[in-house]
Order: sequence, then structure tokens, then C-alpha cells
Amino acid sequence: MDSRYRKQELFSPIGKKGQQSLSKSKVAILGIGALGSFSLNLLARAGVGFIRIIDRDIVETDNLQRQILFDEKDAKEGSPKVIAAKKKISSINSEVHIDTYFSDFNPSNAETCLSGIDLVLDCTDNFETRFLLNDVCHKLGKNWIYSACLGSYGLVMNIISKEICFRCVIDNIPAPGSVATCDTAGILNSTVGIISSFQVTEALKFLTGNFDQLLKKLLVIECWNNETKYLGVHQNKSCQVCSRNEYEFLSKETSGTTIKLCGRNAIYINPGQLYNLELKTLSDRLQSFAQTKLNEYMLTFKVDDLEVHFFSDGRAIIKGTEDTARARTIYSKYIGT
Repeated sequence: MDSRYRKQELFSPIGKKGQQSLSKSKVAILGIGALGSFSLNLLARAGVGFIRIIDRDIVETDNLQRQILFDEKDAKEGSPKVIAAKKKISSINSEVHIDTYFSDFNPSNAETCLSGIDLVLDCTDNFETRFLLNDVCHKLGKNWIYSACLGSYGLVMNIISKEICFRCVIDNIPAPGSVATCDTAGILNSTVGIISSFQVTEALKFLTGNFDQLLKKLLVIECWNNETKYLGVHQNKSCQVCSRNEYEFLSKETSGTTIKLCGRNAIYINPGQLYNLELKTLSDRLQSFAQTKLNEYMLTFKVDDLEVHFFSDGRAIIKGTEDTARARTIYSKYIGT
């Protein structure tokens, strides 16, 4: 009988030795949305032995167009993405250990999140998180793979520790409104699949020791018009990360964040200092005027035209508004901070 990985082992750059390396490898995926769910699916099927998945969000119907590990049941229940993804992967390949972090990736936990990891896949959707990832990976000497996509356009680049960092290529966070978002450009699910496939292929090269075959440029793909470009990248000798070991984003204090979620008409609130929120007690308090839904991860209720999700560590998603001040007011009203 064929082994699970026989067809992959027949590919000579991997072979049986490479497959053994994959089974012993530890990978972290930061963000289990569109890119992350594709990449997780491929890595698990390829037999990577340990995969840590890090994401703060829940599944919604809007995700189902491109986030392949989730279904309508997950969206109806508002399941945390990391939990829904782990359940799905366990039914695909029970040999893979999935380690879940249902939380923000922030300066207070970034090093812990990546502890013991061989390679990191960036599947995030914002520059601040990428700059933080860049800081911690450079500090810890870890390789990571950048990926991004929007509309029919996608990017992939290997960030090889001590050779180049992300800020050698993009020094500062683009000004608000200066780049397109999924709100304005949309996204094709096929673009996500193509970019994730390139990202995972690079990961397999790293994990099986095929370093001479690694992509050393920025790969740019425009799927709709069938255009592919490779852009040269070089270490910036004056880069504050590479040349001076200054970790601006890792050094930031976690003081709380309020973020408009791309394409969601929703506000994400992190109070900064996370704590254990008594969801059952809060649910009981709200039931006199609101219908609540409670599970072990979060409490959901509706107030006026808003849908509010409180998580057990104090984080929240408030849907139905892009007004951060209004979202903060609702948060304070029911949490008291």
C-alpha cells in the first residue's frame, strides 16, 4: 500500500530524507484567514509535523469565498478561526500536531509565539504586524516568508535571517489611505491559492534543506492579466533592524489598539492589558435587555444596530460600525474600562 506521502517522496528534491525532515519540522503561521488557511492546508497535507497557528479572529460568512478551511457551520457559530482550522486539519491529517494561539500577536507575546519554531509564514493583512514579525524574527535569528494579496495581485518574498529583512525593502508603514485595501479592490480566491502555493513551495525548500533553490527576489504576480515579475532586493546597509539591531516595533508597549477590520464594517478592540473576563456573569447581566449567545470562547449579543463579540481575555469585535469612537463607547459601557 502506498504511504500517505509516497507521491511527494518520489519528487527527488524531497525524497524520503526530506519527508523525514518535514515530519520533524515546526512551523508557525501568523494569520489564519485567506492566505493562512490555504497555506495551513497545504503544509498539513505535506506532512509538516508541528504547526502553530496564531489568529485573533472568528469565522464569518464573508470569509467563505476564499478561506478554504471554514464552512457555513463555522460562520454560524462564530468559531475562532484557529479552533475551526484545527478541527478541519485533524480530519485531514491526524499525524500533524496543531498548536493554537487564539490571541493578538503583539510585543508582549511575540517571542513566546515563535519560541521553538523553525520557520514562520506571514499571512497577515497589515504592515504593523509584519514590522513586529520582522523585529522578532531578526532578533531570534528565524527565517520567515512574506506573502500578500489583493484583487488579482500578489507578492511572495523570503526573509532570510541575517541576509535581508523586511525593512530593507519597505522602511516605513505606508500612510493611511495610500494603498488599496480589500474594501476598495476586493480579492479573487484564485489569487489567494496561487500566492499560498508559492509561499508553501518556498517553505518546503527551507524545511528540506534545498537552500540553493530558494527565491532570492520579490515575486510579483498579477493573475488576471497573466503577468509575473521578479524584483531584485538587497540588504540596506543603513537599515535600523539589520545594521543597528534596533527593534522599534518589538520595543513598543502594548497599550491597547482599536482597528477597523478590512471589508467587515467592524471595529476590533484590544484593551492592551488582557484579563480573564467572566463571560457567564456578563451574559447573565445582559439577558434582561439583550439576547445573548455564549460559548467557551466568546459572548455575542446585539445592541441597537450593532453585534458585539466579547472574548474571554477582554478583546472585542463590534460589527455594524466603522466609527471607532462609537465602538469604544459600547465597549466601555458593557465592560467598564
